[in-house]
Formats: sequence, structure tokens, C-alpha cells
Amino acid sequence: MERITALSVQSGAASVLGCHFEAIRLLTAPAASRTPAPDDRLLRAAAILRMRMQNPPGIEALAREVGLSPAALKRAFPVAFGSPPYAWLRRERLIEARRLIEQTKLPIADIANSVGLAAGGHFAAACRLLFGKEPRALREAVQVPDGAAQNTGRMPPRE
Repeated sequence: MERITALSVQSGAASVLGCHFEAIRLLTAPAASRTPAPDDRLLRAAAILRMRMQNPPGIEALAREVGLSPAALKRAFPVAFGSPPYAWLRRERLIEARRLIEQTKLPIADIANSVGLAAGGHFAAACRLLFGKEPRALREAVQVPDGAAQNTGRMPPRE
């Protein structure tokens, strides 16, 4: 469980950086091609949801924490991020779960729980809908079979 917590903290920090990089991208894009940059309060709301994805605050608490009314948060979040806060969070949870499935050997049920999703049929169905594969198939797609040569990007040694 400590390993999952450490991975969650690392991914939370990466998520916060991702929000900031997205804001920088939006601010530095040519004026004709950019949509208005999300308000700092919305970026903070997204970062809070990512960092607390296992146990996110309710909409009222989140809005209060970032200095918006719940109605303003519900109205502005989809404009900035493409979907309402908790639909966006569900997608972020699945993306984080996929990263852990592909990059660790943690049990899939533990991964689902670590991102705040219930393991089982609903989790598998959500992965299949978003990624086209169930969690086990996502893991199998990146694992190297025992005894198989792994592609390291280097040339094999000369004989």
C-alpha cells in the first residue's frame, strides 16, 4: 500500500505540473488558434481533483476551496476542460490507472482502488470503452514474454 501511495503522490505532482504546462501552452499559442486560458481557480480545481482522485471533495467543497460558487464551477469547468468536473475526473482516473497498469506489476484491483475506482466489471468496461482494451489486455500489450528479446533501442553486439 505504501508503494501505491508513493506512486499516487508522484502522479499527483506530475498532474499538477501537467495543468501548469497546459496553461503555458494555452497562453503561448498564437492568438488565432487558442481558446481562452482556464482561470487559475479552474486549474487549481483540476489539480485538487487529480491529487485527491482516490477521495475527491464534493462539488460544493471543491468550489469553496478554489473560491468559486458551485454553479460557476459547474458552468466554467466544461468550457475549460471539455467535460463536467466528475466526468473529467473519471477519465483522469482511467488514464492514471492505465499508466500504473502498463508501468508497474501491481495487482489490477489495487491499481483501481488507488485511483478511486472500484475493481471489477465496471472498471474493465470503462477501460474497454476509453482504451479499447480491458485492464489485463493493456498490461499484456506492454509486457515482454519470458525469454523474448526486449527492444532496448540499441544494436545487438557484434559476434
